[in-house]
Amino acid sequence: MDQTFLNGLLADVNSAEEPVFTWGFPGVSSAGRAARLAAKSALDPAMVERALTLFCGELCGLVLDRDLYRREFPVERDEACALRLENESPEEAPEYRSFTARFIARSPLRDRALKTVAKILGKLPPVWVSVSSKRLAAPVVFASVAGGKSSIGKKIGNGKELFYAEAELRIRVCTALPRGV
Repeated sequence: MDQTFLNGLLADVNSAEEPVFTWGFPGVSSAGRAARLAAKSALDPAMVERALTLFCGELCGLVLDRDLYRREFPVERDEACALRLENESPEEAPEYRSFTARFIARSPLRDRALKTVAKILGKLPPVWVSVSSKRLAAPVVFASVAGGKSSIGKKIGNGKELFYAEAELRIRVCTALPRGV
């Protein structure tokens, strides 16, 4: 995919975070299997969650800690989005770790919640992306971020009916760059 097109997907709304997004396969590691396994076990899932939140915020034009929150949104906000890692799936390859995340849009307007989830699912590019910012100790390299199942429901919150649209995100993180690719 063209770099200009991919950069056009980003809204540039989180410039205070000093994000850097690098598209495409970042290179090949010559590290041995032991080094790759060590890098795999050293990956911090919280850092993956931070990087994914920043990336999704940029894709949807959502400002971190105002429109999009990591883990949970504040109870007092009727309209907000949240992103959180939910689980990790076994990954045999020593260069990768796989996670499932949940992107949630909450709004008093059903159509707005649905539109926000549809926007993130529609904008996930099928390419490698490396995310770095001042919030991250090191860049996080996503080999893939793909949408999964989505749903909508409603609950009473703050004395009002609020709609919750959710989408599953399947993430594959490269912990040490694959050899021979």
